[in-house]
Amino acid sequence: MNTEEFIEYISKVKPLDNRSINLYKGNDSLTKIRRQNLAIYLSEMRKQNPETLLIGEAPGIHGCYYTGIAFTDEFTIVTDCFFENKGYSILQVKPIPEKEQSAYAIWEIIGKSDKKPLLWNIYPFYPFDDGQVNRTPSKAEIELGYAILQNLLSAFNIKRIYGLGRAASNRLGADYIRHPSYGGKAACQARLKAILDIKE
Repeated sequence: MNTEEFIEYISKVKPLDNRSINLYKGNDSLTKIRRQNLAIYLSEMRKQNPETLLIGEAPGIHGCYYTGIAFTDEFTIVTDCFFENKGYSILQVKPIPEKEQSAYAIWEIIGKSDKKPLLWNIYPFYPFDDGQVNRTPSKAEIELGYAILQNLLSAFNIKRIYGLGRAASNRLGADYIRHPSYGGKAACQARLKAILDIKE
């Protein structure tokens, strides 16, 4: 499955219920930005032929929800040279682009690597509770996400998978990396430096 086929495929997948949103389905301005950004990102990563996948739990409301790219916020889109002059867009509803702490922690490290890992979420849609706040995806949602992941991986030659948090690492049997939120930033960044062989 090539990038265009994957974008077409994921845009048609239906969430299991109305408590999550397919971020890539629809024709509003933000959805178009997400689809475009994801298409550019996956095409760029295919060129780089990554061997490592970093996979989180689900999109964050201040990061992937707006950009369409896992662990990537609007601040990173406009400040990291990886995204420069490649056609990425942001909605930028605020004067200063949104900075999401987990995204910032991840890109603070992988931005220094010449061999960047592929970023994804085991459940790539946005799961929310009654207050529109992130919730943990259900087992059934994770299984849906797993099926989507298999289609994504058909376009790459991934050799190593690391789960950022327990949801992905448990489902995939992947090596666990502590999530950067809730006091995990230092441990997460130290592990990423070791995995990506970043010397400082």
